Amino acid sequence: MAVKKEWKKLTDFQHARNNNEMYFGSRDEHTQTVLGYEGGKPVIQTHTWIPAVFTAFREVLDNALDEIVTHGHGDRVDITYDMANMIFSITDNGRGIPIDFDEEEQQYAATVLLSETKAGRNFDDRGNSRGMNGIGASIVNMCSEYFQLDITRDKKNFTQRFSDGGSDLHIEDAMILPAKKNAPTGTRVEFKLSSKVFPRMDLPEAFVRARVFDVALCYPQVRVFYNGKRVETAGTVERTVFPDTKPIAFTVREPGFISQFWLVPNFAKDGSEMSHTLVNAIPTFNGGTHVDAFKRKFFSGLIDALAPMSKKRRLTPNRSDIADGLLVFNITEMNAPKFDSQNKTRLINEESSKIVERALAEPEFFKRVIKNNADWMRSVGGFGGSKVV
Repeated sequence: MAVKKEWKKLTDFQHARNNNEMYFGSRDEHTQTVLGYEGGKPVIQTHTWIPAVFTAFREVLDNALDEIVTHGHGDRVDITYDMANMIFSITDNGRGIPIDFDEEEQQYAATVLLSETKAGRNFDDRGNSRGMNGIGASIVNMCSEYFQLDITRDKKNFTQRFSDGGSDLHIEDAMILPAKKNAPTGTRVEFKLSSKVFPRMDLPEAFVRARVFDVALCYPQVRVFYNGKRVETAGTVERTVFPDTKPIAFTVREPGFISQFWLVPNFAKDGSEMSHTLVNAIPTFNGGTHVDAFKRKFFSGLIDALAPMSKKRRLTPNRSDIADGLLVFNITEMNAPKFDSQNKTRLINEESSKIVERALAEPEFFKRVIKNNADWMRSVGGFGGSKVV
């Protein structure tokens, strides 16, 4: 008598589509107040989006940035987003994904890399790559209505199309033709996410545009285009984002880790505290160990530096007084970042916390903050019109 099996085994394709939250985060609506840009200047915006849809877009974009920034090939990325049809495309002018035929796999390298999980190049020395485990782009492929791959490399054009095959990924035969003379190398990926996997695909265009602007801010040496138009910056964060203000700036540098902080007092008119942090150009909407450490040490260090004046005037400034309306804007570039999950909303490297804490151990920094921001200090903790020295 046959025993009824009480378990089953899913293919990678089936698992990616049935359990997408494991890879890309929630498929439910998420509403959050984030930083946006108007005319290049920061503004507070509230957006509602599907985290898994945004992660899918980011996974393919991250691959292009890894090729240009981490591996040093190419200097341009073109991004298009058709919100009406939920079609994305990302093009880079790097070397192009390898297209050689792999005898062991009996498949082209590009096919394996974009259709099978746990295949990639960032498993050993990751450097400052965004990719972690060879899962992202292949899962995007499996969760798409179609996924089109166009590569120019080794004087050849490689084209392949993938689509929903019902119970498995349908892979069309690759087409390989000679490239035109002097044709630039690179990779182009176009995909349309499947409504079977993502019943809701809320992803506001303004939100995507702001995240593309983040990339241009992080990498001014890269030419970034969005929907056919160059994303212009003034070369530095100060000149681009804060041309009319003088933010408090602080930079942390150690081998394999650079974290820049800009603080703007009284930024949020409702008095709320605002943070915007980018780790290797990835927006970590829930911050991270590095930002937590910075806030902890900055607030306590500034209160300690104010202590003599506070005691003299019988005032007791606290963290809320300093944080009132404060914007903390951070860009971090580091080796081997670790995130809370595949959707990368929070940095979890504990060493990052220690590095930031060490950098903020110098009392002279806080004395300079007090001296150079007298107007702000007068508004902190009831100092009023008192002279700040």
